[in-house]
Amino acid sequence: MDVIVLADEQSRRDAVVTALRASGFEAEGARTEEGLTGEAGLIVLLGHDEQAASQAAAAQLPVLSMPSKWSTAAQVRTSTEAAGSVLGRTEQLASSSAIVVGDLVVEEDAHAVYRNGVPVDLTHREFLLLTMLARHPNRVLNREVLMDRLWGHEAVTPNTIEVHISSLRRKLETHGPRLIFTVRRVGYVLRTDTSRTIAPSDVARPEVALSAPSAEPTIVLSDGEATIDDETRQRTPLGL
Repeated sequence: MDVIVLADEQSRRDAVVTALRASGFEAEGARTEEGLTGEAGLIVLLGHDEQAASQAAAAQLPVLSMPSKWSTAAQVRTSTEAAGSVLGRTEQLASSSAIVVGDLVVEEDAHAVYRNGVPVDLTHREFLLLTMLARHPNRVLNREVLMDRLWGHEAVTPNTIEVHISSLRRKLETHGPRLIFTVRRVGYVLRTDTSRTIAPSDVARPEVALSAPSAEPTIVLSDGEATIDDETRQRTPLGL
């Protein structure tokens, strides 16, 4: 196992695990109270837990502990960055480009979608539709605008896009709760409380300092607040 993510809040835990898996790491999540059930190249703690940290230190496992007040975006990006650094696989992050929205990962370059770490098979138009919604989480997108972007001058009716939305919902909801909602007489929205996307090159991030191998194997992070405002939300490269 590459990474074990310990957190009490399932939505954040799932978001970090999904992003790590999408970046090519083997990752599993568990509640903090469950503690370590195995060994891994990196232990990620979302929030401080003395017992889990002590277990990892005793087993000489690297630990990344992030304050629970950080945004999901900051936790996702810092986890993937640390995993690449600790496991010596930063090259696999460099080519990864994805939109992360809660437990959903949309990889535009690879034309791939993951929900809770499970691949979701979509048609080309379903993928384009989901990408547009994921780029603007919690924002209602007008039905006519979506039709124009996806079908252009083709002769389609509102029922056409409703069929695609229904199919997309069915496939995504196989692996989790509903994400796409209809706003009557307006359009559609991808809604989740943990919607976070970040542009690593544009926003400040917590600095990561790795301890020497012979020292206590803990990753030390600055204790500042890491938040992403709406103006900087955009497509998120998971790579560094």
